[in-house]
Amino acid sequence: MSFWYYKKEKGGKTSLTAVDIPVLLIMSILGFFVALVGPRIFGSPSQLVIDAFHIIAVGFSLLFISKVSMFMKGIWVSWGYSRMPKLFKLFYMLGYILIGIGLFGFLVVYKTGQL
Repeated sequence: MSFWYYKKEKGGKTSLTAVDIPVLLIMSILGFFVALVGPRIFGSPSQLVIDAFHIIAVGFSLLFISKVSMFMKGIWVSWGYSRMPKLFKLFYMLGYILIGIGLFGFLVVYKTGQL
């Protein structure tokens, strides 16, 4: 499977670019995640809540680290990661991803009615 988009170069010339999406790799990662988290949901949901809390805490700490890099540059207000170095852009995106995964864990436990 691939994703196609038009890319405009500096001279104004457009070209069609394809990005391959490794569907089997994504399915394998999701299956591994479900195999790890599935027994915790039905066995001890309180442990899943603790895990989700830890994941959210790590996500917020990554966001904090990336924002501190901006504060050290003297930039006190910034929206997004456009002016961050590459490593801190990665921390910023990974922080939001981990916060989303942790919130998803909280929602799973809440919707199953285990708490």
